[in-house]
Amino acid sequence: MDQVRCITALLSMHAGMFAMQNVAGDPEEKREALLRVATELVTAANPPGRRPARPDSTQTEAP
Repeated sequence: MDQVRCITALLSMHAGMFAMQNVAGDPEEKREALLRVATELVTAANPPGRRPARPDSTQTEAP
C-alpha cells in the first residue's frame, strides 16, 4: 500500500502538471497545490517515527 502511495505521488506530480495547464489560475499556486498533494501522499506512506523497511523483513512499524 505504501508503494502505491509513493508511485501515485510521483504520477500526480507528472500528470498533474499537464492536466493543470488548461485550468485557470496562477501557475505557481497550481504547482504548489500539486506538490502539497504529492507530499501528503509520501508522508502518509512514510509517517514520522516509523522505521524504514529492512530488505530481509516486512516489519516496518516502530516497536
